[in-house]
Amino acid sequence: MESIDMLVAFTLVAMFMLSIYVLSNYFAASTQQVVTVAGTHLDAQEVLKKILTTPGSPPDWTDLNQVEDLGLADPSLPGQLDSRKLLALAVASGVGAEALCRINVAGQDVPVTKIGYGIYLWGAPQQQSIDPSVYERILRSLFGADWDKYDMEIYIRPALNINIELMDTQALIRVSPPGIYSYHACVFYWPQYSTAQYSIEILGAYYYKKGNKWNFTIALYNDGVQPATITSIEFNGVNLLSAPITINPGDVYCPDFQLSGEPANTRVVVRGEGIYAEADAQKTKPHGRCKPPDKNAPATAPQVVCVNGETGDDGIGAIPVPGGTVFAFAYVRGVAVRGANYTYYSPYQISLVGLVARQNAGVYVVHSKLIQSATSTSLCGCDDPGVSALGLRYIGVFLGGKTVPLVQSATINPGSSVDFNEVCNQDSLSSGACLIPWSFIGRAKFLIATVERNSQGDPPKCNGIPQRDVIVMPLTGGLPPLYEIHFATWKRWTDKRPEALAVSHASALADAGEVTYIVDLWVFRR
Repeated sequence: MESIDMLVAFTLVAMFMLSIYVLSNYFAASTQQVVTVAGTHLDAQEVLKKILTTPGSPPDWTDLNQVEDLGLADPSLPGQLDSRKLLALAVASGVGAEALCRINVAGQDVPVTKIGYGIYLWGAPQQQSIDPSVYERILRSLFGADWDKYDMEIYIRPALNINIELMDTQALIRVSPPGIYSYHACVFYWPQYSTAQYSIEILGAYYYKKGNKWNFTIALYNDGVQPATITSIEFNGVNLLSAPITINPGDVYCPDFQLSGEPANTRVVVRGEGIYAEADAQKTKPHGRCKPPDKNAPATAPQVVCVNGETGDDGIGAIPVPGGTVFAFAYVRGVAVRGANYTYYSPYQISLVGLVARQNAGVYVVHSKLIQSATSTSLCGCDDPGVSALGLRYIGVFLGGKTVPLVQSATINPGSSVDFNEVCNQDSLSSGACLIPWSFIGRAKFLIATVERNSQGDPPKCNGIPQRDVIVMPLTGGLPPLYEIHFATWKRWTDKRPEALAVSHASALADAGEVTYIVDLWVFRR
């Protein structure tokens, strides 16, 4: 009996010792797992800190294939991300071109890419192929000798979503997420005393008898800078329009109508969206009525108004404008975040002048006739023989609160010979193209050009090029990318995000110029 008790006691002691051994190993394994997870979280934070606070190698890289060590900091501006590096990182995912074009003069065939109205980039950018060795160099710089066990993904987006709406007499700012923000905004506008947003003139109205029928005709001229929509032409108490029509700036609309009889009331009234004009019709047959008037009046550069204010709780602010708005830019500030955005009104598909940016040179100012379509599906310039020379009324840079003029009151003539090294001045513009060096532009945020057709004859056929126009080019360097940026090293071996391999995540706010970005980074372990 005693031996049985001893056996039971021994068994209990053995089981107790075994349980201690098992539990100690369990807690050791658990502790090791916690340390590993904490370590990977620390890795994500450290990796993100390194990317955001160092310029990388080389420190002034602008092409991802140049990178030996990934860093996004601006080497000349402590605490700021480098706008050009953000753009290069975005380009690595591909550039969406609106159209492929070329500058074809004097035997040269120079490719350019249309990325917006009147705005071109030198060359024909396509999705950039990344050398596989770049991924290895980046991962080695972040994870050292264990680089082949890791991957990373970085996602960068503006912290504030800022939308600007241009209206007749105001610009409206909407900020998301909603809240109270301070803002500094500048709006370019055509002064009402010089060039209205749209201004319809009745050049002539006539009624006359042809055979046994009475006819009515009218000539309407849009003297503004935006298309004008006409909803009714009333004559003798009857609306003669069956549907609204649109008149582009600088164009003349000359419809003919057949009347039911001789009119008793000769007053004609034209109405539209913000439009009212009236005149007395003449009892005579018109001659040569459908041409724009020869006013010989020089266009003026847009005026600028800048204001400081605050949005309401809903994130909305309004800026009154004493004229027809053309372009608006807004800085927005909140707690620990800031942002910027811009918008401008340009409804036309073809510009009077092209602004062509070249990375190592500057911005070329090129007559639209010299920018041709590289495909048959889109028109990048205008080769209509009827296109006249352009009066370049103003080229200036917008520095945020003020503009600095570069060229004023000049003319661009289409030419067969263009020297792309000729710096813009009053004389060089007559040759069809010239260069504004980056040194002239500095860190400006926008390049602004206002132009006017010199010809007072019939408008050209290229989609109704307007009589006068404004083109605004955003400049990388002064203004960082306002879109989302996404880069991942796992793309070197798979097309799909390896969700199951993501082991840690880190997030931070970082500034680039006037924009605060939310930067997210994931670490993957294979």
